[in-house]
Amino acid sequence: MQTATADIETLTVNVILAFRAEHLHAGGNGITHWDKLQNALRVGSRTCADTTEWLTTVRNQLQIGAPDDRSAALICDLIKAAGPGVAYLEMIESRYGKLMARARVEAKIRAEAKEAVNAAELAAGVEAAKKGTN
Repeated sequence: MQTATADIETLTVNVILAFRAEHLHAGGNGITHWDKLQNALRVGSRTCADTTEWLTTVRNQLQIGAPDDRSAALICDLIKAAGPGVAYLEMIESRYGKLMARARVEAKIRAEAKEAVNAAELAAGVEAAKKGTN
């Protein structure tokens, strides 16, 4: 692989999270989506010849259409970083558990950060309303 493995793992986690968001937005099951993501990763790593085919297979398995702008940028970055050949697919197959764990942790961190921002905005709105009534 052309880029350091840690960088490629991080790109892969970001792609997984982008695909997850698209899958859920398209009506994917909120209870089983992690299993579906993991299965799509593994099927693709075992049946595809390169990174581009793997990305297409994963998207097809998740039943998501054309990528949104964020996913498109991440896909291009990942293809460039992973380079040609099967080394990337071998990395997916040997590390899918770690990649999925990192994706789940990152999803939780992002959700908690979003909740904190929402709570701060709500508190600021309440405070502004109190000042407006005094």
